[in-house]
Amino acid sequence: MENRVRKFAKEARARLLKNNYDKPQKKVPSGRVFKIANDPKEQLLYEKVCEIAQNQAIVTNPLGRLIDQTLYSSMSETEKLKYVFNLSNKYIHMLERFRNTNAQELQYAHVIYD
Repeated sequence: MENRVRKFAKEARARLLKNNYDKPQKKVPSGRVFKIANDPKEQLLYEKVCEIAQNQAIVTNPLGRLIDQTLYSSMSETEKLKYVFNLSNKYIHMLERFRNTNAQELQYAHVIYD
């Protein structure tokens, strides 16, 4: 029993280190199944990322298409910076998730790391 718990803990730690949260459910050693609930806002954002990724035209401002303008206009400068950084991080992860689920090479939706 203890080995199963350790194995589960190691798998969970590996997922945390890799930011791999895409699996919708995970069976824990006790036999219970937990589902990870998706936030409706996150799902809407993911759908927008999918639209951008499926578009074969070159997209020069993907974050501009994802920003909620009403929310963004009401923020202070520091809040705007945090919002853009968080949004860009989400965009990168969601684009990778889209690539992994579709298992296709996208010609124009590449993430460039500096």
